[in-house]
Amino acid sequence: MLRRLLPVHFRAWVLIGCVPAVATAVAARQIYLSKLHELSTWKGGGMGMFASADGSTGRFAKLYIETPDGQRQPVVKLTPGQQKLLASALWYPVNGSFRDLAASIRRTNWAAPEQQTPVHVVNAEGKRVRPAGKSYYSLYPLGERPKGNDPDWTLAIEYWNAAFDPATRLVQARHVWTLRYAKGEL
Repeated sequence: MLRRLLPVHFRAWVLIGCVPAVATAVAARQIYLSKLHELSTWKGGGMGMFASADGSTGRFAKLYIETPDGQRQPVVKLTPGQQKLLASALWYPVNGSFRDLAASIRRTNWAAPEQQTPVHVVNAEGKRVRPAGKSYYSLYPLGERPKGNDPDWTLAIEYWNAAFDPATRLVQARHVWTLRYAKGEL
């Protein structure tokens, strides 16, 4: 039907105009997601893939269980399913992505060894210099929690971004934000 209504030369110009229009739409979406949603410049059809050193090491999250008495214990090991959720959340770091991870972590029973792990100060080469004077329990997953048994602790997810600073010629970690999920919030 459209062929009968439009002249041949007009149809050719419409088809020629579609390619730049689609490319412009993809580029605009890429710029929007990378600037406002911290999406990697590697995403979005490959646009900007050489403009950034962003990779699996550019973003990371620190997970903590905060108890009502003020203690903050790090979650050091996740289940394979939770590791996938974390990787997905780091590729598209928005609240909804981390919410799925948080729901899975809150449904998990966590165990800690009886002895605390000491914290050490390290130098630029990553070698231990001295004890920091702090210790914590290393939390490990221990099966799924029964439904309706929501624990009385808060899950804190800190999102960090590592970036190269050309002035100092060093990679620096930048704390972007922290999400907290308390009892009954998920």
